[in-house]
Amino acid sequence: MVRRSFDRSPQSGVPAMAIMVVLFVFAFALMVYSFISWRTADKKIYAGYQRDSGSPSVYEKIEQEGTDFKGYIARLEDKDNELRKANLKIDKLNDVIGIEYLDRFEDKLASLKAKLEQMYKNEADDDNLVVLIRRLQQYADNLEEQLSVAKDEKKKAVASLEEARNQLATESEQYKARAETFQTELTRKNQELNETRASLESKISELQSKIFDANSQAEKEREKSRRELVDVSREFDRIRKALEEVQRKKVGGADFDKDSAEPGGVVLYVDKTGDACMVDIGQKHGAKVGLQFVIYETGPGGKRIEKGIIELKKIYPDFSYAGILSLKDELNPILRDDVAISPIFRRGAPNVFVLESDIDRVEKGVLKQKIEKFGNKVVDSVTADTDFVVIKDNPGQMAQEAGKWGVRVIRVSDITKVLGDN
Repeated sequence: MVRRSFDRSPQSGVPAMAIMVVLFVFAFALMVYSFISWRTADKKIYAGYQRDSGSPSVYEKIEQEGTDFKGYIARLEDKDNELRKANLKIDKLNDVIGIEYLDRFEDKLASLKAKLEQMYKNEADDDNLVVLIRRLQQYADNLEEQLSVAKDEKKKAVASLEEARNQLATESEQYKARAETFQTELTRKNQELNETRASLESKISELQSKIFDANSQAEKEREKSRRELVDVSREFDRIRKALEEVQRKKVGGADFDKDSAEPGGVVLYVDKTGDACMVDIGQKHGAKVGLQFVIYETGPGGKRIEKGIIELKKIYPDFSYAGILSLKDELNPILRDDVAISPIFRRGAPNVFVLESDIDRVEKGVLKQKIEKFGNKVVDSVTADTDFVVIKDNPGQMAQEAGKWGVRVIRVSDITKVLGDN
């Protein structure tokens, strides 16, 4: 019976002891890892707290100190979290292999040793049993020694942890004092910055007010200058008109003006090809084949813009077909309702021309022939019935006569423009 109980004791006690030792070793390794991690985090905090050796401005220093302070507080929080996690792990391990459990296990081990001693006394006559009991007793002594070492290591680890806690508390107090100093300095710098900003805003507001006043004064000066310029422009127009009037009296008569000239007809239709058009000038209006017109569009203010030249090709009683000889601008074609003007054509009645004396005799003969070809008359003297006095370069006697009768003066270039080459 003794032997049976002796056989069961080693099988139930030894594995429990091995598990306890393994758990304790794991707890000790975890504490060492936490301590090393804490020291590494502490070094990172000190390394991150170091400042550069540059010389930033006051406002950059304030901003940098604020950034360092925020990072510093964040690192303290991380370190505190790591310590809390280590404490939780140690507390959990204490629940598994705490001192009270080790003491309880030590009591069981002592009881086992006592039983072994008793068995040794009762079974002294059996040498084999004595040897086995002694071996078991030696194994129990080894376990007791390992248990003692484990208890010592745990106490050391707990003492190290307590020391680390105390050190962290001391450093936290120091960090809090530094943080308060940083906060005070930051508040002071912010106050100075706000005062500087308020001063600058006041100066900016004052400058803006001065700029507004200067702009207002400049606008008044500009308005005054514009009014003076308008007055000068009006005076200039008056003088120009007076000069033109004097020139007109000197030359005689008013020059041919396309803007005030009466149109000979209007464009009714333009061929899709852009090469021909139809005008409301017919046989009953005095139209003839080969008669040419300058086509104008009426722009703003009644100004006429030249677009091209046409030539009558086929005459009907009320209209004619004309070919488009040329365009001033290909992008501005002749369109419906454009007006046709020619100094050698008047609807229903011919024009009467007088050629200035300074025109060459041969040229004068050619001009007379072309003008009369289209039903007009060329006479030698200016009368009330004269429509145009044709001059070449310099006004002469006939132009002076035109001024007396109020006859318009036209230059040879304006006439030949619509006479064609032949």
